[in-house]
Amino acid sequence: MPTLDLWPMPGPAPSSGAGTLGTLTREANNRVYYTARGDTLGELDVQHDRSREWLIPPALHGGGASGPSVAGIERGTRNTLWCALAGGGRLLHLDAQANVMRAYGSTSTTPLPHQFPFSMPMAVRPDQRGNIWYAGLAVLGQPQGPIIGRLHPGSGDTSYWVLNQMPSILVTDLWIQARPLRIWLSLLHWNHHGIVGNNIPLLACLDPASGQIEIWSRVHNPPFGMFHYLAGARSVRGDATGTPKAIWFVHHTGFSPATMLRLDIATRQFREFAPLPARSSYTLDLDGNGMPFANAAVNGLTWVRSLACGTAVSLSRHVQTLPVQKMRAPIRTAKVRPVAHEIKRGQRPVERHRVRCFDQYDPLGVDPAVVAVSGTAPPAVYFTAPQAHVIGRLLP
Repeated sequence: MPTLDLWPMPGPAPSSGAGTLGTLTREANNRVYYTARGDTLGELDVQHDRSREWLIPPALHGGGASGPSVAGIERGTRNTLWCALAGGGRLLHLDAQANVMRAYGSTSTTPLPHQFPFSMPMAVRPDQRGNIWYAGLAVLGQPQGPIIGRLHPGSGDTSYWVLNQMPSILVTDLWIQARPLRIWLSLLHWNHHGIVGNNIPLLACLDPASGQIEIWSRVHNPPFGMFHYLAGARSVRGDATGTPKAIWFVHHTGFSPATMLRLDIATRQFREFAPLPARSSYTLDLDGNGMPFANAAVNGLTWVRSLACGTAVSLSRHVQTLPVQKMRAPIRTAKVRPVAHEIKRGQRPVERHRVRCFDQYDPLGVDPAVVAVSGTAPPAVYFTAPQAHVIGRLLP
């Protein structure tokens, strides 16, 4: 029978959002790293039920009263972490062994979060050569639109590309294809008032060598009189780190259940998967066989166990070439001291229901927000539950 582990995380109660958890990494060596309260990085030791948390010093994030607004976290080499500071307009590196943080970005104590080269970064990922790729949104100055960049950590040199014909589009996630090098992006339209029957971009693929970017879009037709919603894509993942055969992402709207889409790279054909029940917005991650787990149902997790239920869909495609721009980012460092906590883990069984080609695991008792699947067999599915301020693990 599937089992669920829940770790109540340290920190204040989640009233007024003070106790919320954010993103988390996949598990490795019995450790999961996470973000909390918008200004804290944490490490959960799932074997010994304890955690360490590092508060980001204001001198490094410069996020003002709103704080750094940590938007993404990923593992680097050895015992290091990278995260995106959307509210501070910087990237942050943590050496969890030496307890040293390094911030890349403006030297101002109150930088604009939208200034270059790190304009409102929302996602960050290291590549196999040690470069750090990031993505976000440029809304001030020229150009404006989704931004994709690459940082060389040793020098602070950055190269970045801006889709300046899409000023209302935000990059929500990125995934790196190693061979040939491609950067896959999920795109979300964030302007609530401008989405009325538009062809909304969902997915993009950047070739950094040429600057050529492919963009796939889909027509959105909201109900009459409904203007306040977001539309586009959420998490994006490939089914192999080297040369993937398929790319998965989530199609998100504010007026209908979200769905999963799969792009066959060789044929450039899309298939859509609609788990039932489904929520209007969720994230996904892939297991070792390239099949997605997602928090598609409220208080539940969904696994796609077969490709047979996919329905062929058509997305429009266009290509443009982006000029590369370059800047050198200032670097600041600071020593930080982690705070250690002992955690009391809870465990209970979970029901599994088979619906068509999906496995549904529910009710979990908490509402998952961000999903990360371990590389173990069978996989362990980790998730954050912000309202309950817990990290969960499903063992299918």
